[in-house]
Amino acid sequence: MNPQNKPKNLQDIIKQRQQLGFVGREDQTNQFRQNLALHVEDDRRRFLYNIWGEGGVGKSTLVRQFRKIAEEAKNITAYIDEAEKTVPEVMGRLAEDLERQGHKLPQFTERYKVYRQKRQELETDPDAPQGFSAFVGKTVVKTGVRLARHVPVGGAVFDFVDGDALATQAGEWASYVAKKITNKDEVRLIQEPVEVLTPLFLQDIFKICEKTAIALFFDTYERIGEFLDNWLREILEGRHGQVSFNILITIAGRQELDENLWTGNEGLMFYRLIERYTEALQDFDCAIGLDPKSAWVIINRGETYRSMERYAEALQDFNHAIELDPRVDWAIANRGETYRLMKQYTEALQDFDCAIELDPKYAWAIAHRGETYRSMKGYTEALQDFDCAIELDPKDAWAIARRGQTYLMLKLYNEAFADFNYAIDLDSDSNWYLYNRALAYLALNQPDKARTDLVLAIKLAKQHYEKDTKDWRNAFNLALYYLAANYTQPAEQLYRYALSKGASSESIREAIQDLNNFLTVFPDHLQATSMRQLLQSSLT
Repeated sequence: MNPQNKPKNLQDIIKQRQQLGFVGREDQTNQFRQNLALHVEDDRRRFLYNIWGEGGVGKSTLVRQFRKIAEEAKNITAYIDEAEKTVPEVMGRLAEDLERQGHKLPQFTERYKVYRQKRQELETDPDAPQGFSAFVGKTVVKTGVRLARHVPVGGAVFDFVDGDALATQAGEWASYVAKKITNKDEVRLIQEPVEVLTPLFLQDIFKICEKTAIALFFDTYERIGEFLDNWLREILEGRHGQVSFNILITIAGRQELDENLWTGNEGLMFYRLIERYTEALQDFDCAIGLDPKSAWVIINRGETYRSMERYAEALQDFNHAIELDPRVDWAIANRGETYRLMKQYTEALQDFDCAIELDPKYAWAIAHRGETYRSMKGYTEALQDFDCAIELDPKDAWAIARRGQTYLMLKLYNEAFADFNYAIDLDSDSNWYLYNRALAYLALNQPDKARTDLVLAIKLAKQHYEKDTKDWRNAFNLALYYLAANYTQPAEQLYRYALSKGASSESIREAIQDLNNFLTVFPDHLQATSMRQLLQSSLT
């Protein structure tokens, strides 16, 4: 390395590496251990790890393993999860972790102690304005409109908060603080705690890093990222002062860090995707290795492949299971469902017919054959199958709702409304059922009741979206709900966002079909027509 270009801090390294790509996938723990052994100026050294994947796949376990490896490598470590709710609290927790290991942050700790004391005094003051305590520490007392829109780590979610009203309330909070605290430095500390405390925090960290390396771990980032994401990026961008290059940050959550927001740090990032269903596949592979003729295990692996939209591998497993036992109706029906998802409806019907012949009371197969007919617009046959399946299983909310959707397509709105009512009684948390009942309400000229259902559907879908922005099916559903509620701008933004982030072709086709169904009920809806054209153009 040219001595004249020798880096002084982490931001220098960022600038030198922005054109570098990221490392390919290797064994997770070994790669992390090897990375710690690299010199900080080695181009292969990574300073930021991103672990992401669905709930239950082992992210927190991997974080604990990484932390143990870091400690074995003589790094000081500190850990954050969803227990902290504001940036100052996060810095305070990290400082406590480091102090327990014998490394104090004197400048930060002294000022943070004053902050906590003044904050407690204000929060317990009976004269405090309404809502004050909930927002202290979030840097909104001065610039309240920052919370007018919540944007999670991986995408855009819209809250429709009245920014003017929030700004007015923020002004009241600022006046209250100025009235109660006479020291100007303390007023700024309360009004802008992040801006005051972060430089002190980084200066203390920098001094520790002159003697030893530090590894910081941020877990459950899908929850804490809402208030931490901007702060962490500002730190790496140098907004709050220099960051030592003797530091490593690991971020773990359900969503991948937004590449549009973190693109300036690409040269530092090591993307570690814990893939959906990976552990299940490993278990099934192991079981099949022990018993290659276990049709039950092979079928389950096929179902996992199908859930991953790896249809060719799913079909191979179902074919293999059927070869082992030609009369296993479960495998035949699952192969039929795979064909249905592939839109190979003729093959799907053949398999469903075969499975139902083997078991005439196989309600699941009958309901999914009905769904195949519905997809083919064979509504009479679809209704016959749904009626039969519901008679066999009167509490099958999925079949009841699909029959309701069939009635919608036939413009039998009262019948559709009755089915959606029943489905919601069975599953009140289904945003999809609420959306469909809202369509029935709209068709029956009951807009107020429709809006009530749409508001709840949006709320439920948003909650799921904030946990998993890469669930494209849910993202497109949320966009559709916005559209149905006439929130046209957020609807279009979310459709475009999903497309820009690489939504799967299968999810796009499903979203197009949902818009087709919507336009069957409301054929003159210009926004729906426009969004359908947008989605269709993305597939060409």
